[in-house]
Amino acid sequence: MIPDRFQHIPRRADLSLEEFEQDFLLQQKPVILTNLFQNQPIQRVATVESIQRQFGEVPLLVSEGIRYHHLAQTGSSPQPARTLTVNDYLDSIAQVPETSLLCSENALPDEIQSLFTIPEYCRFGDLDDLTTRLFLGNAGNYAHLHFDGDFRQVLFYQMCGSKRIAIVPANAAAKLLPNQHWSMVCLEHFSEAEKDAFIAYAGGVQCILNPGEALFFPSAVWHYVEYLTIGMSVAIRFGRNRYTQFLGERCHLDSKLQRIAARMIDERIVQEQYSQEYELIQRAFYRPAQSVAEKVEQMAAAYDLVWKAIAEPVDPIYQISIPDRLAQETLEMHAQHRYANFIKPLPPFGGWGQIDAA
Repeated sequence: MIPDRFQHIPRRADLSLEEFEQDFLLQQKPVILTNLFQNQPIQRVATVESIQRQFGEVPLLVSEGIRYHHLAQTGSSPQPARTLTVNDYLDSIAQVPETSLLCSENALPDEIQSLFTIPEYCRFGDLDDLTTRLFLGNAGNYAHLHFDGDFRQVLFYQMCGSKRIAIVPANAAAKLLPNQHWSMVCLEHFSEAEKDAFIAYAGGVQCILNPGEALFFPSAVWHYVEYLTIGMSVAIRFGRNRYTQFLGERCHLDSKLQRIAARMIDERIVQEQYSQEYELIQRAFYRPAQSVAEKVEQMAAAYDLVWKAIAEPVDPIYQISIPDRLAQETLEMHAQHRYANFIKPLPPFGGWGQIDAA
């Protein structure tokens, strides 16, 4: 266990469902639940050795983690995913401790799924839309700064090992130089002091997540993850409604859509306040286009109109008026600042509503 030197995110035990929804989920604030699976079998699987004993022969898809600086410099793509058992993967770590291979976003194996029941917290949204995922990686691996384009809420349970996780609100997008659902800011190349300074500059929070703890991170937030040790995690992805499901599965991803989706997590609010704005995006999606480029332009124009209509009068990050903030964004995204040496140009990414690893 690694002490949490940040203490940015509250730790709560026995959080009621009403408190969870009203104080955290709907307010889009993270919280660490310290007894999510109290007295359930999954709690007893908390070390690498216990994982080897119970799940050693379970097959996993293993692939290279995203290394954007490498893609930008060489143009090469990661090697194709391959299947290894849990024990084979852990053996490969022993042989090559600095490997970039990891298990990311695997469907959760039945052997692990059977060890816990879905928490009551996950009853928010469409239950049929809930998914569970598995992560296993080595010390030094990471998930590049991004937001999840499916717009689900996430409960991220740490089975074994420790992770450093940074969460940055959706409305800080311009500070992160967004490219679809990725940031061009490579936190993985920052020193510890620079990471802390940049995350604070972006209005973010950090934590060290240890075995038996579950981090709730809200829909559409930016996040960055470091494996501090060998670690295995389970993600429960839940909480979409018909509006955010459409945005996440059908629409072209960019940071304005991210901020719009963050406003639409409560179906009642959409019906009462944002129905016209949602319909505007729907109409743009179904409008014929002659090419992908034209469709992207149509969607971007719709996002601009909607965001200007629903944004707060004063931007919470910059504390200036929204029109001034929108006018400044293009300039800021190309501005030189103290982190310029760590920002790498990224190739364009195709795809509609892609889901990234947590």
